[in-house]
Amino acid sequence: MLRISFFSAVFIWLFSANIYADQFDANVSIGHEKITSPIVRIEPEGASILVDGRSKLAGQYYQLGLNGLKDWDLGNQSTFNLSADMTIKKAPKADDLEYGIASMDAMYRKTFGAWSVGFGPAVQRFWLLNDRFRDSVTVQTDLTFLKIEEGFTNLYFSASKNIHVNEFDFLDSKSATASLTHHMEKIGWGFSALDLQLSATREKNARDFDDLSSHSYYVRASIDRKMLGLDWSVGASVTKSYFDAPFLEDFPKRKESYVSYEFGLVREIS
Repeated sequence: MLRISFFSAVFIWLFSANIYADQFDANVSIGHEKITSPIVRIEPEGASILVDGRSKLAGQYYQLGLNGLKDWDLGNQSTFNLSADMTIKKAPKADDLEYGIASMDAMYRKTFGAWSVGFGPAVQRFWLLNDRFRDSVTVQTDLTFLKIEEGFTNLYFSASKNIHVNEFDFLDSKSATASLTHHMEKIGWGFSALDLQLSATREKNARDFDDLSSHSYYVRASIDRKMLGLDWSVGASVTKSYFDAPFLEDFPKRKESYVSYEFGLVREIS
């Protein structure tokens, strides 16, 4: 199984004094969150998970994110890259909101003019309340069309196996996702970028609990504008999930809607 020390070693290796990452990002955010039911949402395009016994679901949180990427040029328009991501969320007065995510992706990419195709594995560990909750192993591939200074279009497919700790092993599953992302720059009317994302996910419970198997659909749009020395962004997303069976025979099948609104300000330091 994956260990947090393994991910730490990847970051140390990528960003040591002798081997610099080609790209490194760090961000810190502060906010307030209130959730009206005891749920956990691991992916924005996925269904929520009911976690019994959780009640402190409102309070201020602090979030740290780290992201690094290292590229190797293999020649003949081929590259190999290794990326690592880590997110840690702390909520001093609402510890049920706390979680951590660490992931690593390896991707081989071949370029054909403005097109490129990539494939490779990914691993992820998710912590809840400072305890290991879920490990995922993924095989992924994508196709990207890039127009310099205009934007890109990306078509992505993945298949994953999700393994939970013993207490929640009834949530073990296999899932498949297909997504389309379209990014446009210099779109006019004073706006600098527009992002559109569509995705569909099929998750099948490994323990044959059909009430935990679902289809999910995700739509997101955001728009950016540079003004007053800052990058402003506004966006919204909608997730719809439909489950295969009801929790009890006389109940209707579960349907879930999740709507998120976002507003951001970014100032580039260097």
